[in-house]
Order: sequence, then structure tokens, then C-alpha cells
Amino acid sequence: MNDKFIRYALDNSAIVAMTDSKGTITFVNQKFCEISGYGEKELIGFNHRILRSGIHHKEFFLQMYRTISAGHIWHGEICNRKKDGSLYWVDTTIVPHFAESGTGMVDGYVAIRFDISTRKDLEKELQINISNLELTANTDFLTDLPNRRLFCKHIEELIKQSSKKSETFHIAILDIDMFKEINDSFGHEIGDYLLKIIASRLKSIVSDRVFIARLGGDEFGIILNKKQASKILNFVKKF
Repeated sequence: MNDKFIRYALDNSAIVAMTDSKGTITFVNQKFCEISGYGEKELIGFNHRILRSGIHHKEFFLQMYRTISAGHIWHGEICNRKKDGSLYWVDTTIVPHFAESGTGMVDGYVAIRFDISTRKDLEKELQINISNLELTANTDFLTDLPNRRLFCKHIEELIKQSSKKSETFHIAILDIDMFKEINDSFGHEIGDYLLKIIASRLKSIVSDRVFIARLGGDEFGIILNKKQASKILNFVKKF
């Protein structure tokens, strides 16, 4: 295979750019222009920072530069910004080019990229779905409070923390007197409405120091630290 054919194959499959040692663009192929939305004349002679999305931290690029300026190949995933402001993700390999003088100095870089935007969108969607499933699994469907599963998990975490910090916490169980009679006399819709009202009032005292869950039926669980115990219990008595 000759170099012309290899370049043809690369141009039709990859996003290619070349820069000098300072990051000034010296060459881009057609695929680069297509995905970025910039014309060749808008890119050649400009620094590659024109494509920065703002997604990555400064340390991300510092680490990349340390690698390539030392003459090592860098590989990773980068989010860039198109001319119209939209974002796209590319799987990127940056290969340093050494000066022909034989000094071992890097005088430029060749970046070969592949568009992975679709994959990143799918990953994001999957993560959202997983988060939603986790939320559903830990939430009581009627009151939107945490359920028994999350209540028990929270207790386990507090026990681990307490053993390390020698701190204490309190657990209170709240139920509704004569709740069965309310259901029997007025129907389950009224009973559910009452549970929602109780849950709404309890939500008003939820904080990083007070954790409230519906355990099932007419039972609610309250976890609170020592400082909040008397205050919250007095509030609950008003019910």
C-alpha cells in the first residue's frame, strides 16, 4: 500500500489534525471540518483551544501536555465544542512528532480522533435510567418519602460512622392511632390521603440531621442526632 492510499483510508474514517509544538493548527482533514463546523481557513493558523468545551478541568490538559511534550503518546476521551456551540465527544490519540534535526525535540503533534458522541449519549441515558431505578427502589410510591429499604441502609451507614467518630443517633417510630378504623370507616382513599398529609408535615423537618422514611402501612421512621432529638420529638407530639 502506498502513502496516498493510507491517507485516503484515514481521511474517510478518522478526524485528523496536526499542530505545531505550541498547539497552532497546521492541518485538518475534511472530517475534522465536518464535525467541528469550522472551515479549513477558520482553523489553520489558530490554536487548538478554539475547540475547548469547558467540560474538562485545567489539570486534564496539563497532564495531557506533560505526556505529549515528553514525547509520549496520549490517549483519552475529549469533549470539544463545535462552531455552533454544541458539544461532541471524540476518542483521541495524540502522537508527538520529533524534529528531523535529531535533537530529540518535539516540534509538532498529530491527533487522530473518532467520534464517540452517540456512545457518550447512550452512556448518559443509561446512567440516568440507573439513577431513576435506584430512586424508585428507595422511594415510597405513596408519600415520596424514603422507604424501609433506604431507611435500613441509612442506619447501616450511620452505625459505621458512629463507630469511627464515637457519635450517637436516635431512632423514633411514629404510627397513626386507630388507622385501621379510619380505613374501615372511610375507605382506603381517605387513609392514603391522611398518610400523604402526615408525610407532607414530616418533610418540613427533614434536613441533613433528620432522616424520615415511611416503613409501611401507617409506620414512619425518624433518624436524628442527639441535638435534634428533643426538638423533633416535641414537633411530632403535636400530631
